[in-house]
Amino acid sequence: MEVVDNKDFIRTESYSLRLKPSGAKKATEEFNNRMNKKVAYKKQSVMWSYAMLLKTRELA
Repeated sequence: MEVVDNKDFIRTESYSLRLKPSGAKKATEEFNNRMNKKVAYKKQSVMWSYAMLLKTRELA
């Protein structure tokens, strides 16, 4: 896991912070890794992304 640190941010003219492409890549890779982990859902072991899809269907 790569850590997002100060060099992955840009300070804009209005003094707000934005992610550089390197920081955005680190963040999206970490998110994808988390979504591919297994979780117990209704006595099954499914990936987080699939569990979220099933819950969304239940709520719809």
